[in-house]
Amino acid sequence: MTRAELIQAITRAEIRALPVEKRAESLGSIWALEPGDPEWKLLPRELRPLFRTADSPRDASDERYVPLLAFRVEGRYRGVKNGYLLQRARELGLPVDSLEGMPEPMTACLCCGYLSLDERGGHGICRVCFWEDDGQRRLDVQSHPNRMTLRQARANFAAVGACSPKSVDSVLPRPGELYFRSERDEALSDTEGRTDDPFTAAVRLLEESSK
Repeated sequence: MTRAELIQAITRAEIRALPVEKRAESLGSIWALEPGDPEWKLLPRELRPLFRTADSPRDASDERYVPLLAFRVEGRYRGVKNGYLLQRARELGLPVDSLEGMPEPMTACLCCGYLSLDERGGHGICRVCFWEDDGQRRLDVQSHPNRMTLRQARANFAAVGACSPKSVDSVLPRPGELYFRSERDEALSDTEGRTDDPFTAAVRLLEESSK
């Protein structure tokens, strides 16, 4: 069985077992997507009209919404290790003799280092540590969406397993079972590789000239 086939089989099994209230919850989060959101970019174009025809799903059990649910479920398995897929298949009672194919190429989270993101700087949320990747690579510069520096987030991850203590309940408990971890650190010091926008550069120039 190929990796793609197994992910599809796992997805079908999970959707069949999904209670209506959980279906409604998942669909509701998809309905909230906006064109600028990272997940919207991954949403197949043929699925987008499904949730632009109404303010919200009227009946979460409607089979029309299964492709949208599948999109959400399959996304959770993008980039995970083959061993984890096989483990999940066994838990669902799916017969699998062998698995062919490699995990999809992923980008390392700058906070935790796990290969859990689809792209750099796309504002995706890391499932491992809950860091929002805004592309900020400097260790001691404030990340606006995360409201902390990357150095602070890394310290939090080392201490509690999440970029912030408030995010502990939202992260994966055993990330090493799912994702590989990058051996390369892409973070920069405050001066290394600096590419300030014009406004930030002007402010920094004024600060340095006043010293």
